[in-house]
Amino acid sequence: MPVGFLTRSTSFARFAPMEKVESTRDALSASYAVAPSPVREGMADVYGGLKKWRVWLLLGRLDVLLRYRRSRLGPFWITISMAVMIYGMGFVYGRIVKIPPSEYIPYISGGMLAWSLLSVTLTELINGFTDARSFILQVNMPYSIHVLRIVVRNLIVFAHHIVAIIPMLILFRCIPNVPLLVFALLVTGCAMFCFGILFAMSGARFRDLHPIVTSLLQLGFLLTPIVWKADMIPGRVALTVYINPFYYFTDMLRSALAGFPCPAIAVKGSLLITCGGAALMVWLFSRFKRRIPLWV
Repeated sequence: MPVGFLTRSTSFARFAPMEKVESTRDALSASYAVAPSPVREGMADVYGGLKKWRVWLLLGRLDVLLRYRRSRLGPFWITISMAVMIYGMGFVYGRIVKIPPSEYIPYISGGMLAWSLLSVTLTELINGFTDARSFILQVNMPYSIHVLRIVVRNLIVFAHHIVAIIPMLILFRCIPNVPLLVFALLVTGCAMFCFGILFAMSGARFRDLHPIVTSLLQLGFLLTPIVWKADMIPGRVALTVYINPFYYFTDMLRSALAGFPCPAIAVKGSLLITCGGAALMVWLFSRFKRRIPLWV
């Protein structure tokens, strides 16, 4: 056997294990360097969902079209029922609480529209991930798109509901505050998105959460100043109004729709709740994002 062959084979046997160890070490270090942190991964999902705005806008609009398919009035059926409830309760409850109709009907109109947006969106967000199970398991897309889809869908229905208060605006000469309405919808939409991710994850993990939230929302309607005013509660009991998170968003939307002066506490409270929900969403969504496919 040639001497050169022996020399080459000996050197290969001597240095091959070391080269293999070094290559494995380099691959492991590269994998650790590339692997994103959970917080960065969660923020990338949120950013990716917001970046694909055409997708969730189209899906939200398609949901409204499919829900009222082959109907002549479409979502305006809900608008008609909302108008009947608003004006019926306005005239009846106005006599009970002894408030003039010119003041009470605009008050209850804005409150009912705001509560409808918040309660229906919250109820649908509980099943946000479970209803999108086929998308989550088969399509590689950000999870935040499914939450944005529900928020957009209910904002479209809310726009249809505004038609119900047009006779009231004309009759009582109320002028809506359009800049405040745009600001209120942006803040409310951000809050519904942040808390929507949390509710969607909780609803996917705990399937009994939906009936529980539905029952609590019925109690929340009675505890939120919608058919009654916050200044009707005397003494320390009035503090129960200010610990209710629905109060701030409802009062801000109502003031914009009916043209009432918006209290500063409503704006500050809604912004504070939105910022707190965003921080909580980043922490919990980054921690449990990878478990969502197992939960649904």
